[in-house]
Amino acid sequence: MRGLKQKMFFEGKYFHFEYDEADHEVAGSMISIAEDTYEEVASRFQIAVMNDRFTFQICPDTATFISAAGKTAETWQPWMVGSADYAKRFVCILSPRVVSDRSLADMLKIVKHEVTHIVFDSLGDPDAACIGISEGIAVWIAGQIEPDLLQVKEAPSMIKLNDEDYFYENSGYQYSGVYAGYFLEKFGIEAFKKIYAGIERLDEYLYNGFEAEAIMNAKNTCSINV
Repeated sequence: MRGLKQKMFFEGKYFHFEYDEADHEVAGSMISIAEDTYEEVASRFQIAVMNDRFTFQICPDTATFISAAGKTAETWQPWMVGSADYAKRFVCILSPRVVSDRSLADMLKIVKHEVTHIVFDSLGDPDAACIGISEGIAVWIAGQIEPDLLQVKEAPSMIKLNDEDYFYENSGYQYSGVYAGYFLEKFGIEAFKKIYAGIERLDEYLYNGFEAEAIMNAKNTCSINV
């Protein structure tokens, strides 16, 4: 029948991809980024890969994304364009075709961000992972930090960023990304993984001035990406 959109499918090594025919042109880039990110992050951080594929859906419109992400029209916000659920083995991304305020390059960073969640959430209970730690590593790996937006005098506490309300009220994505990257530089991969998994406490590592050091390091090097 005319007017019906054809569903497309692709079996990757780590993901089963689903998308509409209209997104065929952008799907290739998103598939490549998702597959490469999963493998690279798992390898670098020595996290075991899963034997069964995750489902990765490119949503053709906002309504489909809201439903796939488990949101409602009331809880969804325009900045919400990607979602990952390790327990359901599912990632969904709003199609770059229908996102008006972000470039394709921005949306590919969203793919890296959500796939990073999938990799790290295998370390323990995803619901127990602190938001500042979980979002921080995803932002850092995806290269979503803008050092010019960071202020040393207004730097939020890394500990307090693990409170969800405090996180959203204090530019949590930007600052947690900087802190996660600097923590890895100072204390290493194994220490970060133990904190993510809840095996060790974050406050056992932090010290007075850590946040300011992390911000100045980001501003001086502008070297945030993995």
